[in-house]
Amino acid sequence: MDEVRQGAAGEAMRRRSFVHAGTESSLELASPEEEAEEEESEPAQPKKRNFQLISQDSVQRRVAVIDDDEGIRLYLGEVLSQQGFTVQEFPNAELFLMQLERSLKTGGAAVDVVLCDVRLPGVDGLTFVTTLKEKTSDVPVILMTAFAEVQAAVRAIRDGAYDYLEKPFDLSRLNSVLENAIRFRRLCFENKFLKNMIDPDIRLQGVQCLSPAMKAIYDLVKRVAPTESSVLISGESGVGKEVIARAIHDNSNRADKPFISINCSAIPESLLESELFGHTKGSFTGATQHRKGLFEEADGGTLFLDEIGDLHFSLQAKLLRVFQEQKIRAVGDNKFRSVNVRIITATHKNLTNEIKEGGFREDLYYRLNVIPIHIPPLRQRKEDVVMLAKHFLEKSASKNKVEVRGFTPAALTKLVHLPWKGNVRELQNVVERSVILSSGQLIDEMDIPTGESSDADDLIEEVSYDMPTLRDVERRYILSVLKKHNGKKDAAAKVLGMSRRTLYRKLTNQDEEQEPDQSPQA
Repeated sequence: MDEVRQGAAGEAMRRRSFVHAGTESSLELASPEEEAEEEESEPAQPKKRNFQLISQDSVQRRVAVIDDDEGIRLYLGEVLSQQGFTVQEFPNAELFLMQLERSLKTGGAAVDVVLCDVRLPGVDGLTFVTTLKEKTSDVPVILMTAFAEVQAAVRAIRDGAYDYLEKPFDLSRLNSVLENAIRFRRLCFENKFLKNMIDPDIRLQGVQCLSPAMKAIYDLVKRVAPTESSVLISGESGVGKEVIARAIHDNSNRADKPFISINCSAIPESLLESELFGHTKGSFTGATQHRKGLFEEADGGTLFLDEIGDLHFSLQAKLLRVFQEQKIRAVGDNKFRSVNVRIITATHKNLTNEIKEGGFREDLYYRLNVIPIHIPPLRQRKEDVVMLAKHFLEKSASKNKVEVRGFTPAALTKLVHLPWKGNVRELQNVVERSVILSSGQLIDEMDIPTGESSDADDLIEEVSYDMPTLRDVERRYILSVLKKHNGKKDAAAKVLGMSRRTLYRKLTNQDEEQEPDQSPQA
């Protein structure tokens, strides 16, 4: 080890290559004349900004060396600098972790590979591997160890270390392991980059919806996902609020971190605080051990709070503190812990009305509602019913191992005209039930349950969802009855309680009213 301290750093400074055990690996740099000749011989090509080039730009061969031995740090710093690496030196793991925390908050890990000694004061190398993997999973750690500690290093590899090097260093192996680690880091980045390139239209449950409203939402998801802004998703129960929340997470820079979801209305108030913030041992009856809350579980990722409108008023104040300070305090604890969590919330309630009635804090509402997304009910976007139904059919047939290939035209027509008060969730349940109970390879109209509502209730719901005029309600209702009876006017007139002639006259009058220069008839 003394020889390493005294001679190796100077050797590295004197030469643009390194030598070990008779093996020489040289760095040869082209002269300006040679570079000019190469440029003349090769025709200019347009620059293509593909994912490989982007990944190479982002993985910049940055190495952190963590060792309490200054001589080792200086030696590795000089050798690796000559190999084209940018080297940062740290005498202990705690200093490196502090710097990593700062860099993660501003956009990402400012290092591509870590060389860490096994024996360190404070946090040792084995503990460091586990700690780093909790913070960022794609930065490889190479442990440096004496021969007697090889078994410990092998165990660390099982726990997440990339590789290990024995002291004194075999420089050819050092170079080989580092280059492999850089390739691993680049592959991780390329994988994340390609994942983020996938359009949210494809990734929302594998369905690309057709309605203008959902296309607008998908476009908003693409713009909002890379930011850190809080999002409030509103809409009726079953419209897919959690699907949108997960799409935002999956297309964000936090995609490789946890996505934690909780329904605030499903947990009693007395337990919800502990569920969110955690508790210490003995903080209440039954608290037999320390338990992390969901905020800590989601640290670095996204926490989705569904039905935020049902959150108790006292907990709203504590949630507001998290927004303001990014800190939480477990039940029974007197210390605050910092967390780095993106919060996405959802509700079926009108929170502005809740604020007027005193049930929701106005200051918290403005914190949550930085980016509002409203998902319309399925009955207002019937263009999406067929695609969603086909998606759920494939999913259910595969899950239940049933050979059902699709729907008959009559079945699809029925699906489109059902009111779907339970929205997408109801559609999914109806399709799964139909897949299981169908006797053939195609689901027919009779295989689809109508529900408990009467036909009249369904039709009224269908024709009046957008608060039309009474004249429009009559026109829509007549057309709906005609569709239900396949255009047969005798059967439709009987249901409507009018003669065929009266029905014909109403249809004729309605057609005339569609002309721009015609005034309504009395």
